[in-house]
Amino acid sequence: MDLSTTTVTWRGLTFSGVHGAPFGLSTLEGWSDLPPARRDTEPRQQAHGRFDGPVWSDERTIIITGSTYSAEERDARLLALESAAAWPSGQGSTEELVVTHGGRTLTAFARLTRFKPTFGGAWASGGFPYAIEWVAPDPLRYSPPMSVATTFPVLRGGLEYDLYTDGAGTDLGYLDYGEASDTGRIVVSNPGSAAVPILFQVEGPVDPSGFDIAQVDSDRRLRFSGPVSAGSVLVLDGATGNVLIDGSADRGGLLTYRDWPLIPPGGSIELAFIPLGVDLGARLTAVVRPGSW
Repeated sequence: MDLSTTTVTWRGLTFSGVHGAPFGLSTLEGWSDLPPARRDTEPRQQAHGRFDGPVWSDERTIIITGSTYSAEERDARLLALESAAAWPSGQGSTEELVVTHGGRTLTAFARLTRFKPTFGGAWASGGFPYAIEWVAPDPLRYSPPMSVATTFPVLRGGLEYDLYTDGAGTDLGYLDYGEASDTGRIVVSNPGSAAVPILFQVEGPVDPSGFDIAQVDSDRRLRFSGPVSAGSVLVLDGATGNVLIDGSADRGGLLTYRDWPLIPPGGSIELAFIPLGVDLGARLTAVVRPGSW
């Protein structure tokens, strides 16, 4: 595998396949191939094989090996490695492992599970190899986030009637009925190879009656039956199901319809932002991280 243009970044420390990089990268396993498969099937009684069933992905394990060599900076580099490989305080959520490989930069959300520096004969002269392992409970690899935004629909008119042209398609006369209306709709796309959820951010104010986020051409919707104050942000996270205001206050009990939308691989869906009461000027932003196997 050619790693000359590959980098792996973890907690601000970058491992690189470029010759002479401070933290070298020799091998990268578990990144480009599919993660292990998991199947819950039953054997056929008195017959060959098993009953058919779906294939599910297991967690993804990523392993790198590399080395560093610098007599002057040996101890400092070892300290940097040990710091990047330390167990996090409190064992919180997964962290970003960012890999640039094959012309793409993708992110996995992982936990470090193993770090092994090898103190061999080169240690005295400043060199030592190492191996590092991560496990990503979510096996997908994500592209940088994409976002689209809208307000509630606003009817303004906005119709324009062409009267005549110059014969080449340029309008020379028309009736203009003003600024175009806002539809309150957005199209969210996923160019990746795996279906992904959507994270919604609603900036207040929102009337106490709440709002719907409806998937157009279906009966699927999210309904929030409560207010959002001016200056506050309500986040509805399709990946976790969490509903929080300003990052901490739980409002999950006010989400009375929970048809969380998924964007199919290589596809898109259209969503409508609909007020259930008075339109006070709220704004909806949909954030998508395209997912790849």
